[in-house]
Amino acid sequence: MTAVLVVLLVLALALLALRRRARRRARGRGRAVPPSRMAPAPTDLVGRTAVVIERIANGEGVGCVAIDGQVWTARALEGERVIDAGEEVEVVEFRGATALVAR
Repeated sequence: MTAVLVVLLVLALALLALRRRARRRARGRGRAVPPSRMAPAPTDLVGRTAVVIERIANGEGVGCVAIDGQVWTARALEGERVIDAGEEVEVVEFRGATALVAR
């Protein structure tokens, strides 16, 4: 009987310790991100030059560009135009998280 009480006491203490640790971790995750580490809003990127890192072909639904080191999905502003990787383009507009670009 004494062994059972000891086991229950140890389990209760362990549970309390884990609960405190989990609470501390949860509190730490709610911190605000410093402005210097936040990604710019898509509207701030309009007019910038981007480099095509994955061929843009609207008909195939593929295409990615790099803007200041960030990768964004991209589509050509002119519907059927294909833009090859390595080319520089201008960001004309954003629709959601997709950049519409033109040469």
